[in-house]
Amino acid sequence: MGMEQIEHFVLVMMENRSFDHYLGALNLPPENRMDVEGLGRSQLPPNRHLNDPDSDPGVQPWPLDEVRLDFLDPPHEAPEVRGQWKAGEMSGFVSAYEAF
Repeated sequence: MGMEQIEHFVLVMMENRSFDHYLGALNLPPENRMDVEGLGRSQLPPNRHLNDPDSDPGVQPWPLDEVRLDFLDPPHEAPEVRGQWKAGEMSGFVSAYEAF
């Protein structure tokens, strides 16, 4: 395909999230979207969150439910973000959420 055939270019910015993070489970039940090449059951993360290896049970991906969207969002201010960032280790997200 040559550039002259492209009419639109859409750039989606997803605030530090990957496609699989947002939409990777669309091919799994209950949606079963075959037009989405997302995660397979064998590709789901292990049942422990990497930020807290002692966590049991871990945090598994789940489809959003229109009725229940009551998860909390930790603060986005500099001190809290530094705690999540943890000097570049990117390993403080779960503990920052638990402290929230």
